[in-house]
Amino acid sequence: MILEFTVLFVVAFIAMMFASLSGGGSLLTLPALMFFGLPPATAVGTNRFGVLVQTFGRIPNLIGKLNIGLKIPAILIASHTIGGIIGAFVLISIANDELLFKILGLLLVFGAIVTYFSGKGMQAKSKNEIPHGKIAISGFALFFIGIYRGFFGPAAGIFDRLLSVHVIGLDFIQATALGNYYTFFSSVAAFIIFFYAGIIDFWFALPVALGGLIGAYIGTKYLIEKGNEFMKMGFVVLEMLFGLYFIFFGVNA
Repeated sequence: MILEFTVLFVVAFIAMMFASLSGGGSLLTLPALMFFGLPPATAVGTNRFGVLVQTFGRIPNLIGKLNIGLKIPAILIASHTIGGIIGAFVLISIANDELLFKILGLLLVFGAIVTYFSGKGMQAKSKNEIPHGKIAISGFALFFIGIYRGFFGPAAGIFDRLLSVHVIGLDFIQATALGNYYTFFSSVAAFIIFFYAGIIDFWFALPVALGGLIGAYIGTKYLIEKGNEFMKMGFVVLEMLFGLYFIFFGVNA
């Protein structure tokens, strides 16, 4: 049990260090939990608790970084969280749905290419610079991203940030801050549902939560200091890697 605890702690630490940059930390933690024998549904529920805790690690470094008021984030967070609640209620294992993962992978690779050649994400936006139409489009898309995050979740954070940068027009630091709010509220809702459903293994959740908390704090602090240009290039690299992972391996690697 000590070996399992140590391995999961280290995996979660590394995963959330990288997730601070791009999202996608569950691509490491979920397979690790299933490797130690947790059924897919229990692994998802257990991992969701760890993801919830790690959001607190980012908060100290992200306070005041979003700076677009309260109304816009509230609308987007509500849409994402409602989707997450629906997804949590229909929790199923999709590990064998190869087509879905190939589609997600292709979208990530495409997003990486677009992000690399795009000038977006370098300058912070204020609330007055975000058109209502883009808020509506983003809210609609976030509803479905929330559903996916609710019943499975890997790479949902990457899609959140793609949307924040390319549709809403936020810079990468703002996108990271907003993404942390998405993750927090949807994870709170999912945790309540999964807890009452009895599919959270707290022994396995503890090292994931602790490792993720420390990794998220260190990773976010480092990235904020490096700035948008560094975050953009790191995001593109990880997004491309995760996309190729989905295309060729799904969650069966």
